[in-house]
Amino acid sequence: MYITVNKQINILELHQKYTQKDRIEFTREHVIQLLKNMNYDDSTLESIRTNEKTHYFYDDLIEYIDPDKHMLNIPFGRTFAKQYEPLFSANPYDYTPGVFTPSSKNPLIVSDNLLLLNYGKPLDNTIYLCFAEDILEYAIQNNQNESTITQTYFPLLMEDDEINSKALLFEKKQQVINRSKSRIKPDAFVLYKSIDFFYDVFRKRKSDLAYSERGIVYYSVLLKNNIQAKLPLEIIFKNIHATKTVPFIKYNPGQMRENVYRLYSEKISRNGKKIPFLSETAIMQLSRKIGK
Repeated sequence: MYITVNKQINILELHQKYTQKDRIEFTREHVIQLLKNMNYDDSTLESIRTNEKTHYFYDDLIEYIDPDKHMLNIPFGRTFAKQYEPLFSANPYDYTPGVFTPSSKNPLIVSDNLLLLNYGKPLDNTIYLCFAEDILEYAIQNNQNESTITQTYFPLLMEDDEINSKALLFEKKQQVINRSKSRIKPDAFVLYKSIDFFYDVFRKRKSDLAYSERGIVYYSVLLKNNIQAKLPLEIIFKNIHATKTVPFIKYNPGQMRENVYRLYSEKISRNGKKIPFLSETAIMQLSRKIGK
């Protein structure tokens, strides 16, 4: 399965990553695969196919790629462990052999526990479903390696049933169906019915429901950084503040370096200095026990 979402791509970063800063060629096939993944029309793809250029630099890419158009196909139900790979073809019918190389450092893993919200808003509220039998038949017709296609798009068939071709899929089809049915527990249907019940209560209501409380109780925000950088502990420490519930914080930078402390205070002395919330005895005891 895959969906199409609005996803920002840093073209310069992408080009430098896959070319190792221009030490490896970014070929015509790479460009075509990238534009396919971004849903560019056939006329744009054909203009690249007929172009005599075989090695594309960053300046060449930005001539084709619209900075405002980033409608990218991404896999649904599977995610990359670290960061998304724009050259990976989420649509099996757009797959080009040899363009994307899987990496053990950033594997594509099954993520059935994620919600649709985690992937972004699908274009036209559409989820595209591809069947293994159809994809493997397409691979045969286009002289693609069936084992590679199965491992890339249907890894559980290989892991659980040792299926790596259309012939084996046809042979073990009933086995796969039986195994899939056995994994669906009765409790799952109870959960589905409970969720449907809540939807029915909302849709069939004749008046607005009475709420004891309204509003957001708690939320958290995750800011993703595209730049890999080492973050010193000292910087983190400087952005942490002591509170009444955590009145003592100690930072131990290592040997031959002086420890740094943060203490919570509510009062100020006559000479303008803050008076620690903890007593001097408590501070001395904590400084000796914590972070030796």
